[in-house]
Amino acid sequence: IIKKWFSFFILFIICSTSAFASGVVQRIFTASDGLISGTVWDISFDAHGFTWLATEEGLYRVSSSKIRRLDQVGLDAKLSDNLIKLVSPLSEQHLLVSSFYEIYLYDIYSNTFTAFGSDELFPEYAGLGITAQIEDDSGHRIFLTGEGELLRFDYAKMSLERVNFLTSNQDYPWRAISVISDNRIVVATEGRIEIRDAAGERVSVLPWLENYGRIEQIFRDSNNRLW
Repeated sequence: IIKKWFSFFILFIICSTSAFASGVVQRIFTASDGLISGTVWDISFDAHGFTWLATEEGLYRVSSSKIRRLDQVGLDAKLSDNLIKLVSPLSEQHLLVSSFYEIYLYDIYSNTFTAFGSDELFPEYAGLGITAQIEDDSGHRIFLTGEGELLRFDYAKMSLERVNFLTSNQDYPWRAISVISDNRIVVATEGRIEIRDAAGERVSVLPWLENYGRIEQIFRDSNNRLW
C-alpha cells in the first residue's frame, strides 16, 4: 500500500483450525521507522521469524520490534542496484536475493552479499537478475531471468547450469513461470503462453487472445490447476 509518506501495512492473521480467531493485528511502518519506499515487490518469511521485504529502495528485515535495511550501511550501498525484485529463503543461513540486474546469495549470519558472477560464486555467470522462479520435482530452483534465460540452481550442491535460452522480444519480455507434471514448465509473456520440457525445449503454444487481457503472473493451486 503506497501513500505519500511511504507507509506499509503488515497484517498478521491469527487463525484457529476452524475459523479466524481474534482477528487482525495491524502494524504500520513509515519512513520514520526506516522504510524508505512503500513499493514492495516481494515478501518472504524465514525460519528465524523475520519478515523480509524486497522493495524499490532496498532489502529490509522486519522483526517484532524494528525494521532494518540490509543492503546499505549509512550512505554506502552494498549492492550495485537497490531495486530489489525478489527475496526467498534457501535455508536458515542463506537467502536468495535478486535485483533487476544481479542475483545474490545473502548470508544471514555474516550479513554479507555474494553476487552470482563474482569470483567467489559462479564466476562464469554474466546474465541479469531473476524475473520469476519455481521449484521442480527434484527440489531444484528454476530461474527465469530478465533476458529469458532458464537456469537450474542446486543449493545443496551449490551448482548453477543453463537449461535453455528462450527467444526474447524486448517489448514483450518473459515474465512468469510455473511447473507442471514430468518437470515440464509453463512460461509466459504478457500475451503468450508456452509449455516447455525439462530441457527447456518448446512443446506447445497455448492460445491466448488479446481480449483475455494481459498476463502478469501464473499461480498453481493445491489441485495443480494453473491460473
